[in-house]
Amino acid sequence: MEQGRFLTTGLRPLGGRNDRIISTGPGRLHFIPAAAALRDRGEAVRLITGWVAPGWLARVWPRLGVRVMPAGISYRACAMAELLTQVAVRLTRWLPANARGAVEAAGWRLFGWASRRHIRDAAVFHVRSGAGRGGAIAKARRQGMLVVVDHSIVHPGFMAEKLGKEYSVSNLFWRQVLEDCDDADVVLVNSEFVRDTFIAQGFPRSKLHVAYLGVEPEYWKIRRKVASSGPLQLLFVGAFGLRKGAEQLLDAMEKLREAGVGVSLEVVGSVLPGYRRQIEGVTYHGLVSGERVREFLKTADVFVLPTLAEGCARAVMEALAAGVCVVTTRESGAPVVDGETGFLIPAGDSGALAERLRWLAVNRSVVESVAKAGALAAQQYSWERYSAEILAVIQ
Repeated sequence: MEQGRFLTTGLRPLGGRNDRIISTGPGRLHFIPAAAALRDRGEAVRLITGWVAPGWLARVWPRLGVRVMPAGISYRACAMAELLTQVAVRLTRWLPANARGAVEAAGWRLFGWASRRHIRDAAVFHVRSGAGRGGAIAKARRQGMLVVVDHSIVHPGFMAEKLGKEYSVSNLFWRQVLEDCDDADVVLVNSEFVRDTFIAQGFPRSKLHVAYLGVEPEYWKIRRKVASSGPLQLLFVGAFGLRKGAEQLLDAMEKLREAGVGVSLEVVGSVLPGYRRQIEGVTYHGLVSGERVREFLKTADVFVLPTLAEGCARAVMEALAAGVCVVTTRESGAPVVDGETGFLIPAGDSGALAERLRWLAVNRSVVESVAKAGALAAQQYSWERYSAEILAVIQ
């Protein structure tokens, strides 16, 4: 067992009353490391989460949640609400977008309803957007708490423009997300780009506060095995589909192959239907563990994510921290300075992507110098900084 941690399975949660901050929301996201960073600053935090499964449920479904919770953080489990939500979403993933949205909205509303009994005796209610329905935000309001809604992707209106009606506000889930944002005292967003998409949709700037997420320490410790010759080794990590720019990346790979450029691509993550195109030099690995992702980062020359819409792409931040040269888009939300700490290409432009990768294949010294600059710049994005941003909001 790691020093300073305890296994949650079979143990009762600690504490539970008179915590200053309550953080809540379904899914893994970033609430656990954020709570640990706030604890390190002397803040009393209570997590309401379904991602720390009780012993019996962890044995039935080992992949449901984490088994380790940082010591000194009180938590209350909503594992059954989380379980029902995850099952419903998976069973309906092939339904039309609005039907899926209705199911997901109901699941998140259920989580909010289940969390209400733990919302008391605190000054701040920090909730993931979409999980404040079911009376959760309403109860926090009655308790006199400051409501901070945590939103980690661009405004749904922006996504609807780029990706289609699946993300429009007619989708019940995204409507629910925006209702939480409207009801917040503060909306915490994870990049300046996300903030700008909200402002463009008419959301008041005064309610928006930017806090870039931290990077897990394991990524800072990666020691890369750099090859100075041979094919340019590209790495993609994420759900390989429309939103992440899979089509543009595959088109760019075909262009590079036709031009005789030595390049290979490792695709790590689930491949959405219709995007497993067979191209020489492209290998699909599917979902892998975080440890395996770090192994891929050790040997990658360039991390590429030509995404159409993100919040602040965690995979890009991890690649920067690992010292890998990054090629991405402004829409990734990542704090990349074009030509200095990474490279930005126009979203949706496979030609520009192919040209940038071709240029990097023949300018290998630039790949390494930009990678080093990116790693140095990324050092500021820690969980300590994130917790300081939260405290700046609630002071």
